[in-house]
Amino acid sequence: MRRILLSLTTIRSLSSNRANALIAVLLTALYNHSLWASLHQIVGIHNASSIYFYIAFFILAAAVCYSLLTLASLLPWHKASLILIVVSAAMGSWFIDQYGVYIDSEMITNVLQTDRKEALDLFNLGYLLHFLLYGLIPAGLIYRLTIVQDHSIKGAIKKVCFPVISLLAALALCLPSYQTLASVMRTHKEIRYLVTPSNIIYGIGKALSESEQIAPEISHLDDTVHQGVTWQKRDDKPLLFVLIVGETARAANFSLSGYERNTNPNLATKDIIYYSDFTACGTSTAISLPCMFSVEAHDDFSRKSSAAQENLLDLIAHAGLDVSWIDNNSGCKGVCVRTPAIEITPDAENCDSEHCFDLAMLQALDNPAPSDQMIVMHQQGSHGPAYFKQVPDKQARFSPSCDTSQLQDCTHEQIVNAYDNTILYTDLFVSKTIDRLEELSDRYNTAVIYLSDHGESLGENGIYLHAAPFFMAPDEQTKIPMLAWMSDNFAEHFDIDRDCLKQRADQPLSHDNLFSSVLGMLDIESTVYNPELDMFRDCQSHI
Repeated sequence: MRRILLSLTTIRSLSSNRANALIAVLLTALYNHSLWASLHQIVGIHNASSIYFYIAFFILAAAVCYSLLTLASLLPWHKASLILIVVSAAMGSWFIDQYGVYIDSEMITNVLQTDRKEALDLFNLGYLLHFLLYGLIPAGLIYRLTIVQDHSIKGAIKKVCFPVISLLAALALCLPSYQTLASVMRTHKEIRYLVTPSNIIYGIGKALSESEQIAPEISHLDDTVHQGVTWQKRDDKPLLFVLIVGETARAANFSLSGYERNTNPNLATKDIIYYSDFTACGTSTAISLPCMFSVEAHDDFSRKSSAAQENLLDLIAHAGLDVSWIDNNSGCKGVCVRTPAIEITPDAENCDSEHCFDLAMLQALDNPAPSDQMIVMHQQGSHGPAYFKQVPDKQARFSPSCDTSQLQDCTHEQIVNAYDNTILYTDLFVSKTIDRLEELSDRYNTAVIYLSDHGESLGENGIYLHAAPFFMAPDEQTKIPMLAWMSDNFAEHFDIDRDCLKQRADQPLSHDNLFSSVLGMLDIESTVYNPELDMFRDCQSHI
């Protein structure tokens, strides 16, 4: 392999087929450290048969890569596409190796929707060196290379036949190891998301095909939505309902869920209903956020279809409530495009030179309008890998903490301490929201729901961050905290038995329940309301 790399510096021209084949072999060999490590852990090396398996798998992976690169050669910008693929492979291999992530369409979507500040947190000297060796230098060599295109009929036949022949030959070579290969791919489906750059190319293609586009005219969910009978009561107090969308909070680190460390000292003193078995509908904000506000359940959800129709916020607004969104994250992922925004005004107490902490969002409750309203607060929460940046220094209780975004430079204890500080700050933020709503309960019927969008891996089984493919995502990424608080007058007005809710709070629930539960909780009648998904229904006497 070293000789091949050295020879690249002397090669001046290659046919497109040879360039594709050479680059495919190099990508398969040098950009898949985690793939080969995972296969070794699964299969091991016991005899000649297992060694043959690795050779056959390598040839198959290289043949697939060669076929994908050949597709790129059909485009007029073949060299540019090869450079882009190599650079993408360099970036992808780094994050796979360092953070144990798997690259699929959801991960690609998550990357495409990451803002500049979040992206910068992931870069360090190690990444820059890796990118130089695996990205820029190979890209420079390809740039210097003259790739000869054969536009004759014979050349076109070669472009079609060579990839097909290589795939057939690779599959034939895999036949002696078929049982091992089939077993690995069947029981370890995640392996396919480690094969670089095939995972990136496929992921980008699927992500683009599924990408949401806010249509000029979206379909209405229900033109007959209206307020129910409880709104006819003689009550001068308007509604003030707050929905807090948490960020990257996992239930495993909530002491309310049984975590041994007291990360919820403030919420533990509140009269809340805490739901102990709650599952997210995705492992990234780009998926979970639109999913939780969509009428579609997890099994039927797609970003494209949800973007083409109204969501929960639209329906509540149609019912006559003033709905607004205040964001301290990287945006609402299309959920709030038709919802008025509340801008955060930076203040010295809750903001620093880089950003504002979540407590700054409480300014939305300083002077609420005297109307029935719903306010959605989208937290910065526990967004990583720079967990330490989400908490003011004076609120960071657990130490030593990982005070860098380069998690590989920290011990597991430091990472957990930094993450737990974010959970502790979320506890403070949610409890202060409740305090503020309690103060306002003499003028409003107040309530709050808090739930996270997804969880987070902190190094368990070598996996960090989030956005793992849902079918194989660990509980740390899918099990999330969810709680509700209601003032006395809110519970009385909407006929909700809070003791009943507490008794039923251990039932399995998910983001699928949010849509109908909010409608039921606020007694908003709609044809798209599903009583079976309403977690409050059995504890409301007016139903």
